[in-house]
Amino acid sequence: PPPRPPIPVEAPDATDIMPDFDSEPDFNDSTPPPPPLPDRDEADASAEDLIFEAVETYPTIIGGTEALTKALTYPPIAKRAGIEGTVVVRVLLDKNGRVEKTEILKSIGGGCDEAAVDAIRSLRFTPGLQREKPVRVYISIPVHFRLQ
Repeated sequence: PPPRPPIPVEAPDATDIMPDFDSEPDFNDSTPPPPPLPDRDEADASAEDLIFEAVETYPTIIGGTEALTKALTYPPIAKRAGIEGTVVVRVLLDKNGRVEKTEILKSIGGGCDEAAVDAIRSLRFTPGLQREKPVRVYISIPVHFRLQ
């Protein structure tokens, strides 16, 4: 036989749950006031530590894609195996346009991932700008490997 349905339990009325609030202000209350808002300089200092995903002006490779092509070497193992494809590398750039950290988002193997990271690490970038100030930013760079 199917199990018995549960026995319904009466929920308390909303008026039973709500505390009684006094709408009149109590001027003798000794509750401390909230802390003051941080100064603008402190807010800007904490913003310097932020890492942006989207910025007003994105970083670009100094020298363009030609610089990436010159820095890139096709791994011999990948050539022999006939591996082609696109490696996508996520790069954290600092305020000066230097590579801080890399992460492979899409791999094709055969040593192409390492070759792409090595090529990107050797490049310089224009810094990403937010409110016309250089900031740390993540960008994704696709690196294409094609046999001729």
